[in-house]
Amino acid sequence: MGSFRFFPALAAAGMSCALILSPVTGAYADIEQDISRVQSELSTLQRQAAAAAEQANSATLDWQQAQQALIDKQAELTSTQQSVTDNQAALNQVVSQIYRSGGVDPSLLVLASEAPSDWLATLDTARIIAGQQNSALVRTQVAEQQLVRDQAALEKAERKAEKARNEILDAKATIDARVQQSSALLSQLQAEQQRQLAEELARQQRQQQEQANEAADTISELPKSTTKPVVKFAIEQVGKPYKAGAAGPEAYDSSGLVKAAWEQAGVTLPHSVQRQYDKTKRVDVTQLAPGDIVFIYGTDEHAGIYTGDGYFVHAKSPREGVVYEKLFTNEWMAEFAGAGRPKV
Repeated sequence: MGSFRFFPALAAAGMSCALILSPVTGAYADIEQDISRVQSELSTLQRQAAAAAEQANSATLDWQQAQQALIDKQAELTSTQQSVTDNQAALNQVVSQIYRSGGVDPSLLVLASEAPSDWLATLDTARIIAGQQNSALVRTQVAEQQLVRDQAALEKAERKAEKARNEILDAKATIDARVQQSSALLSQLQAEQQRQLAEELARQQRQQQEQANEAADTISELPKSTTKPVVKFAIEQVGKPYKAGAAGPEAYDSSGLVKAAWEQAGVTLPHSVQRQYDKTKRVDVTQLAPGDIVFIYGTDEHAGIYTGDGYFVHAKSPREGVVYEKLFTNEWMAEFAGAGRPKV
């Protein structure tokens, strides 16, 4: 994976600050206008925070793979080093036998235990390059060459693990920054405006919860199917909080909810939007079926579970949590990036 990238909304370095520093118009401002502005800016910041969480998820998987590769390479290196030692000892025995038969200068035996590849070039190898004696030489040379390759691979694995670790830290720093900016933005509002904004969010959440409850009842009455537990589980999570890096049971992020839902059908998906996209079969939007994964804002930023009847469940943002919403709206279709169906 490439180094951590900022999203298009962050292309200008000062944009986030500009969002926070936009002046509230004061006591004489139109309350509805201020609230509308803040809602828009909050949506941008929350989306950035959620997208950064998915970057952290992907970087975490990269880091885990890099760490395992590092362990594997260290094991290979240890094995090869032992092989070199063993082959050098075997080769030394060959040279000792030749010496006892009077064919080698004794001073060369000291070199044999240190760097066979150096002294063999100067040795009269006529008696070594024959039969089993020659195989000892070849095994030593091959082991030494493998040792060099293993050392280079280990260094590469170490660099990859370090890069992945830094990407995780960068992504988490971006999440924290967006959450702090959201809080600062809300603090600009007057008490009455904050109250109205909170009430509107609570009203939307109640409405979504009621719709989710009705959908859950409907799902329960449907015939048994492979994806029924996926959809039922997703709907039952509506109202739970969003938390970066979480995959339940108390909180979720975008790919964490998708992962947990599909586990109900015995399918294991990676905790990363991009990897979920890569691991699933493409489905046309006109062929969506309950349980399919829908991808929003690109293939690496956000995902949810399609529940049927034009709705989907997704861990929307740190502020809104897990929600049940209509998918086929201008807002979501404008950002629709595709759909995937896991192999059952």
